[in-house]
Amino acid sequence: MDFKGMCQTWIRVLSRPGQEVFVAEKESASAKLSTALVWMILASIVSALLGLVQAQLAVAGMGSSFDAVLEEIRTEMPPDAPPELLSAFESAFEFLPGLIGSASLSTIIVGPISFLFVVAIFHVIASLLRGQGQYGRFAYLVAAFWAPITIASSLLGVVPVVGGCVGAILAIYAYVLTYFAAKVEYGLSDGRAIIVVAAPILLGAFLFACLAIAIFGIAFSTIQNLQ
Repeated sequence: MDFKGMCQTWIRVLSRPGQEVFVAEKESASAKLSTALVWMILASIVSALLGLVQAQLAVAGMGSSFDAVLEEIRTEMPPDAPPELLSAFESAFEFLPGLIGSASLSTIIVGPISFLFVVAIFHVIASLLRGQGQYGRFAYLVAAFWAPITIASSLLGVVPVVGGCVGAILAIYAYVLTYFAAKVEYGLSDGRAIIVVAAPILLGAFLFACLAIAIFGIAFSTIQNLQ
């Protein structure tokens, strides 16, 4: 892998937002799906390792809190409670660090798959809008900024408040770059390129709202039945 060329491409795309940089990258010999996958796998590995370290530090910091919770459970538990119940609570706390670590490492698999899925959604919408472009090449253009932003967001995750704010700004910037990439790859007008980027966001927000309403309805019905 050409790490120097990779870093130069990432810096060039991130530091020069606009159509020109994507027009140039579109003609690159590396503009293919395999390159995009390598970049996203690398970004996912770095993100997973950073997430694992952060999770273990968080668990270590909450060690005394876990001990206090267990002690309270022992105190409040009825005398006739089966000993297996307390053992279950203790086992849960013992397995918690491992569960958090597994969740962090799962990013290595989930990250690239999610990337391919999201790019596929953009590709389908652009095609429906009569755009002409290649899925693999578009994936490369998107990975050129998505991979470094993924790594940067993971690094910023160490700082809870500031990291979250900067991470949100980076996410917005990623969508701005997606707009330029879609416009260049599929030859879309400004309005249609905006639709390509905005449609998945609006659809996701709609589905989230429907899920929230459904959960609220189920919870409300359950409370009503218990009264």
